[in-house]
Amino acid sequence: EAPIIDRDARDPLTLSYPWVLNENGLWRMWYGSHLAWATEDFEMIHVLRYAESRDGINWIKQDRDVLKLDLSAGEFAMSRPCVIFYQGLYRMWFSSRHQQYQLGYAESPDGLTWFRNDNANKLEKSKSGWDSQSVEYASVFEHYGSLFMLYNGNGYGSSGFGIARFSGKM
Repeated sequence: EAPIIDRDARDPLTLSYPWVLNENGLWRMWYGSHLAWATEDFEMIHVLRYAESRDGINWIKQDRDVLKLDLSAGEFAMSRPCVIFYQGLYRMWFSSRHQQYQLGYAESPDGLTWFRNDNANKLEKSKSGWDSQSVEYASVFEHYGSLFMLYNGNGYGSSGFGIARFSGKM
């Protein structure tokens, strides 16, 4: 009848791109929140936030951003988190917006406190072709002991989407 989790003073414009894990009856959600559509310097301000629920219906939002935007580097949005628990750590891939989207990466021991390292587990743009301008909106999963990533290319995926297999040690 109505949204399960809605806008409020902390999430004033939209809630988007939820990624939900159920861990022993605790529903954990990482999601996007628009704080501003347009400013003098940026197209929008979009951050990643966290909420949890015991029943998947009634959510308690945490009073903090998951990661901080790097405004000094021209980053004005983070979106579409993908979180997995793998090899003893929570691992998050997310889309980081500067002029074009690129993938960001962070790790956490508990899913709440994140350490950003965009150079780790990174998928680079191709030199030419369908993913030469943008690599974004990752979805990472484990299959037969290997990690794979589905992702969009240029134009939010209008030029295509791909799959990549992680090689080497995480």
